[in-house]
Amino acid sequence: MTGAEVRDMIRGMDVPPRAESLGYAFLLTFAAVIILGPLARAWARRINVKSEQPQIPSQVTAQLTQLTQAVDSIAIEVERISEGQRFTTKLLAEQQKPAKSLPSS
Repeated sequence: MTGAEVRDMIRGMDVPPRAESLGYAFLLTFAAVIILGPLARAWARRINVKSEQPQIPSQVTAQLTQLTQAVDSIAIEVERISEGQRFTTKLLAEQQKPAKSLPSS
């Protein structure tokens, strides 16, 4: 049997157009699943990997806590120093003013 005889035999079968369309639809669906399935899985994995937050080691957390406490104590000391400077400035300003004398009786 030659290729031409097979083609003539297939043409003679008179396949309904709806069955032919159904065959094409099945073939395209199968091809889409084969091609797009792995792409969709890879994309989903990529999204999942991006959403995971890195874990901060406990040692780093402890160091950050210690650093925060140190900065707070420095802020308190700076506030004390600035209060002392304000007080000293006020005293110096009062000394430069001439003293008011008491009225004579």
